Amino acid sequence: MKYYLMHKDYKAAVLEINVQYGAIEKISTLQKELLPLCAQSKVLNDPREIKRWWSDRAVSKNQSNVKKLLERYGIPTTEKLLLDNLALSLTDCYWVCPIDAPIHWDDVSLFKNGFTSDLYQHLQSHGGNLSDQRIPHAAELGTFTPAASTGGELEKRWERIDGTIFLMKGNMPGNSFQQSLNEVFASKLHERMGFSNHVDYRLVKLAKGSFGCISKCFTSEDVELVPAWQLLSKYKKPNDVGPYAFYVECMAKEGIQEEEAKQFLDYQTTTDFLLTNLDRHCNNFGILRNSDTLEAIGPAPIFDTGNSMLHTRYSEDDPIELLERRVASLCNTEMQMMGNVTSFQNVDLDKLPSSEEVISFYRQDETIGYNLSRISETFRYKANIIRLVKDDHIPIADIKKGISQLVLSDARLAETRNMNDHLETEGLKAGSFHTGK
Repeated sequence: MKYYLMHKDYKAAVLEINVQYGAIEKISTLQKELLPLCAQSKVLNDPREIKRWWSDRAVSKNQSNVKKLLERYGIPTTEKLLLDNLALSLTDCYWVCPIDAPIHWDDVSLFKNGFTSDLYQHLQSHGGNLSDQRIPHAAELGTFTPAASTGGELEKRWERIDGTIFLMKGNMPGNSFQQSLNEVFASKLHERMGFSNHVDYRLVKLAKGSFGCISKCFTSEDVELVPAWQLLSKYKKPNDVGPYAFYVECMAKEGIQEEEAKQFLDYQTTTDFLLTNLDRHCNNFGILRNSDTLEAIGPAPIFDTGNSMLHTRYSEDDPIELLERRVASLCNTEMQMMGNVTSFQNVDLDKLPSSEEVISFYRQDETIGYNLSRISETFRYKANIIRLVKDDHIPIADIKKGISQLVLSDARLAETRNMNDHLETEGLKAGSFHTGK
């Protein structure tokens, strides 16, 4: 069946889609500049990039309860679910329209019209299934759900409260709600730093009696999100440029001042290191653009920092392993990411919460009580590392070398609970980490 790939009321392409499985089979471009960024630089009408965009847009089967819901209602793929909801999203203004259906953006926009909050509610009502039938009139449209195009693995629901759209999300299965606490903690950290370009998260009581977090939707009909992976796909990376610097170049090519792009990425990277956020993958950051002019506005606000603060791992790593943890991001490890940071303009370490404040905050989740000191000590340890790089201009590689020397000479450092006091009392700021000294 043929559909228009629409951006608001403008036709970007004709898509041939297998309606049984929701799979894109063919694309015929109408206006290249209206395509998703990832599909603009490839061979025209090569379906590979638009297929990738489509698959990425569909809710993950790994998200809580999604697989069970699809099985219960006989829906073969998440892409079929996406198609039945016309690929509508609350992150941008793309959608698909059956080629002979007289419907328009105002008829379907999730920003303007009502929607069902989550997949369970939506599938119970069987609303929004357009892929198996003709729709002769807009009045016959069902109600759609943004949950069909909401990424991530945590359970999520959207709510419109007093005219404002909010996203609520839960935590990993279990009793802990540390991931929600992590989002709130990160928000408070950015507030203390005076850094405004972040999403504000707050705790919220969920129906199941636990806690989740809630945040205001930061996109609208006028402002849409372009994930980082799409920028990286649009441009060809030179062999002599690393992925971190290349992403800054991509932002600059989209019209964001290079200095603004670099300062934002440096701040995000530094605070992610401080928070031990291991999940800054290329769907968890990006840029905002004007949905009418398609011109870049600036870096998207920092969001999705839930997988941080040792939320899945409390083992007693030695100091070196703690610095070499692998991350899902532009580079493979935290140390590699930090090795790209050159500006700490927005990072004020004197505004960080104390150890007592960190412990007091995370004590709200009684299930992680026995790990509070570990969380606090690691946060402080990371702060000391940043201080050495920021204030004493010690290269991150030399810090690693210096810590290696300390580990060899002091058995106490096999456990990190003594690391912070040792860093401070042994005078490591004196420059002993420098190569050749």
